[in-house]
Amino acid sequence: MGAMPQQPGRRRRRRGRRGRGGAQRAEAAARQDAAQDKPELNVEPEDQRREDRPGARVRPKRPDTVFGMPRMLFAITLGLVVAVGGIFILNLVTDPVEDLDIADAIRHADQGRRHLEPGESFGDYNSFPPTSGPQSASAPEPGVYGADQPAPFNEVPEPSEFLPLLEQGGVVVYFDPSAASERDRETLQELAFSLLERGHVIAIAPVEGLVDRTAAVVATAWRHTLPLDQLTAEAQQALGLFLTDLTAGGFQGRFVLDAAGRRESQAAVDARASETAEATEGDEG
Repeated sequence: MGAMPQQPGRRRRRRGRRGRGGAQRAEAAARQDAAQDKPELNVEPEDQRREDRPGARVRPKRPDTVFGMPRMLFAITLGLVVAVGGIFILNLVTDPVEDLDIADAIRHADQGRRHLEPGESFGDYNSFPPTSGPQSASAPEPGVYGADQPAPFNEVPEPSEFLPLLEQGGVVVYFDPSAASERDRETLQELAFSLLERGHVIAIAPVEGLVDRTAAVVATAWRHTLPLDQLTAEAQQALGLFLTDLTAGGFQGRFVLDAAGRRESQAAVDARASETAEATEGDEG
């Protein structure tokens, strides 16, 4: 048998399909080559792009530590310090009478502690003797005042002049010479000298007419008074508690609003106590 005749039309159609496939492959290869030749975009962080700009302000990075401490630890420590300071201040401004067994102690409103200008006076205090309010810049020296005392204690300051002493955490006891008995005055002086020898900032001073305005004897601290008509055994116990230091629950050193002045008065008290001790040793020798 002879060979079958070829079908040229069908061969042409296959050749056409192969031609279209080759074109698609060529087009895909061209797109791939174009993608490879395209430069990659260099996306930098925003902060880095800003730093590379000419004249740009570089924001400093926040350090991880404060004073060598981790930030969290520093914040906790600072919070504790603030809390402790707040508690200390609260103890200073709260009413100490509630913590003391002194039934007759009186608390007065705070009139501030502004210093008076030279020649200026103020007479509208809310208590007598005054326990707060405008005052002179300097405090009298702690001690026992009276006409029979050696200089400079023979010149008795006005009650308002003792305010800086109260501002330093000291206490002042006033008595009316016409109302307090000789025995009461001796008791006050003995008590004051005993406390001065122990380093307390205290003053004793006579005030004429005190009994007509308050009582025969009045102990004062910053914003507080203790009026006493007579120094009975019960009154002496209350007075002794009032004059004790803060560690014993008293007013001595409870309100130290002028720490520098307190140190000066304390130094004067210590110096006098030392002189008294030396004089006593000399007399005994």
